[in-house]
Amino acid sequence: MFHSRKWLQMFLLFILVIFQMAGFGTATHAATLNNAVTLSVVDQNGQSILDEPMQAVSIKPGESTLDLLKRVLGDQLKTEDNPQYGAFITEINGVKPSGNDYWGFFINGIPATEGISSYKVQQGDDLLFKIVSWPNKMVKATVSIEGQGVDNRYQNRQVEVIDGANAYDAIKQAFPESKINAPIDDKYFAYIANIDDLLQNGQYFTVYFNDKAALVGVSAYKIKDGDKIRLVVTGEAAGGAGDAGDGNNGKATSGDHATSTSKPSVSLNHLNKVIAGVSQYILKNGVDDAFEAVGLRAAGQPVPKSYINALAKEIGENNGEYRNVTDYEKAVLGVTAAGGNATNFVGFNLVKRIYNNERMLNQGLNGPIYALIAYDSGHYKVPKTAKWTREKLVQYIVDHQLKDGSWALFGTSGSPDMTGMALAALAPYQSDPKVKTAIKHAVDWLSEKQNHAGGFGVATNGGDSSESTAQVIIGLASAGINPDSEAFTKPDGNLLTHLLSFQQKDGGFSHLLSDGKSNGMASAQALMALAAYKNYLKTHDGGLTFDNTGRTIHPNVSGANNALPNTAGNHYNWMAFGLFAIIIGAILLIWQQKRRA
Repeated sequence: MFHSRKWLQMFLLFILVIFQMAGFGTATHAATLNNAVTLSVVDQNGQSILDEPMQAVSIKPGESTLDLLKRVLGDQLKTEDNPQYGAFITEINGVKPSGNDYWGFFINGIPATEGISSYKVQQGDDLLFKIVSWPNKMVKATVSIEGQGVDNRYQNRQVEVIDGANAYDAIKQAFPESKINAPIDDKYFAYIANIDDLLQNGQYFTVYFNDKAALVGVSAYKIKDGDKIRLVVTGEAAGGAGDAGDGNNGKATSGDHATSTSKPSVSLNHLNKVIAGVSQYILKNGVDDAFEAVGLRAAGQPVPKSYINALAKEIGENNGEYRNVTDYEKAVLGVTAAGGNATNFVGFNLVKRIYNNERMLNQGLNGPIYALIAYDSGHYKVPKTAKWTREKLVQYIVDHQLKDGSWALFGTSGSPDMTGMALAALAPYQSDPKVKTAIKHAVDWLSEKQNHAGGFGVATNGGDSSESTAQVIIGLASAGINPDSEAFTKPDGNLLTHLLSFQQKDGGFSHLLSDGKSNGMASAQALMALAAYKNYLKTHDGGLTFDNTGRTIHPNVSGANNALPNTAGNHYNWMAFGLFAIIIGAILLIWQQKRRA
């Protein structure tokens, strides 16, 4: 959901691949700090005791940790002096350790070997202060860098970090001998711009957590014991192929041709077989993502109880609290897909956490787009006094359409993934003339940018990805536009035939045709797209019908890393969930989805 290395270095986080993935949006202003660290302060349960769970703080030359804390925390910080070890913390923001607990000081995920009086903070440090007991609880993770020009010495690095450390910490610990270029952004915190110059001009890292495209930035992802973190070199170096699509392949007229219902290029029987195959692939590999749950429900498959039970446990353990609005939006979609009520799920009104959210715009367009989709997934009521009503969200999305008819994760370079997401969000509001006009312009742009093969070449997704094609199908079908129409049929294929070319023998879908193996995120998005198209054929109004109650969902997922982009990066944030990516997105993000890391 990015188009130049300079742009990536200024804003890339996750996706969204992830996501995306890796906050963004044309209304979001972020800046890379020249000399800075990130700072977090948490209690023994890992809950932040400051207003912001993480802060990006500019540092002064030769500044000690104690000096920095005094400057940032002021009267919230209480310390005592020890003649042998120097100053130590006794209290932060009124919180004191009890019993044998104490305030632990951790630098880049491991216990500091110097006290706060003597340690001089350094550019890129991640400083964590946490109430702990002895011995410290540590977690293990495996970190790898893969892709073009990367040798085996960068793979399967085992690290051990403090419980509560993030993926950025793990990456720094995995490559202590390496030159890590990790700028600190004032909104999105640390992102990995390069390691040992492995990335050439035009390339970037797509981040995966446990083989799923990242939907949040590396600073936002908290390490769990046994996690696997992969940084995959993505995109062609300068001078190579694999940038944006061919473009000028015929312009859509979002009238008769775009909505015509001539004989489908894919038979209903074959469509059903493909849907059954990808559904079985997802069920066999376990459902642990909201997009997988949405896809299964849309395809008429039951969502396993294990998914909703795990979601209930996660939300309960978090006390209903998430940092990113896309996390709430993803939870609402997952709960609704599993047949639950997101206004009262394990005692929490998750919808309210969206419509009164103060951080709606911190992840650019991902927040407003997925908020609207989340509201409509269960026809949830939003009070007129809410901070973010449906009307405000619709207006915000329309206002941020680019002049060419597209939408961007951030900046002024349109993205097929984000444009598909926006179409899905706006689909139920076409009675509004400004929405109808916005949709027509978006359809025209998508048809113009579609390449000869029927897909969309997006450099930040690694090239022509199945996720971009799936996202566009979802958006068009949701808006009542036929994805199989003349406007979206190019010399070598159309949206449907192109998407089906990514299916593998095991029923799943690959991210790129060259991958040759199925990918969980790609499979989930493909399932949602195929179900959306099938429902279009049945109803001509798009959307993914959950059941005979009439509840529908218009799923969006960032291309690949989008995510979500705190992109909330492959988004991929494969783009993000944008969500979701969000997380979708990994990453959306969260992405390749715009792969934010």
